[in-house]
Amino acid sequence: MPEVWIVDDEKDLLELLAYNFERAGFRVKTFVKAEPALETFAYSQPDIILSDWMMPGMDGMEFCKRIKQQQLGSRIPFFMVTCKSERESANEAMSLGVDEFFSKPFKIQELIARVNARVCA
Repeated sequence: MPEVWIVDDEKDLLELLAYNFERAGFRVKTFVKAEPALETFAYSQPDIILSDWMMPGMDGMEFCKRIKQQQLGSRIPFFMVTCKSERESANEAMSLGVDEFFSKPFKIQELIARVNARVCA
């Protein structure tokens, strides 16, 4: 069973995503801040990471950069969900290692389908 980490400071969205990913057959670990997720990464790695961009403290872009700099992190798919919708933002995210970019609001089933495609590839 693949494991997805979801990092988002919006607790309602975090719970909604966790519920839907669990129903889709994923083990789910949630974090409301990037710092604890980064600390956990030192001893446990997921199959995929889904992170918000704009969070207090370390934002999603810095979190992605730090994960991707690590040897194990460089091969873990990293999905970014954000209120930012400009193509420029997506290009910036992808240049730092983000594999998929979703603007809020998004369709949860499409997100799960893309995660499945990455994990099962």
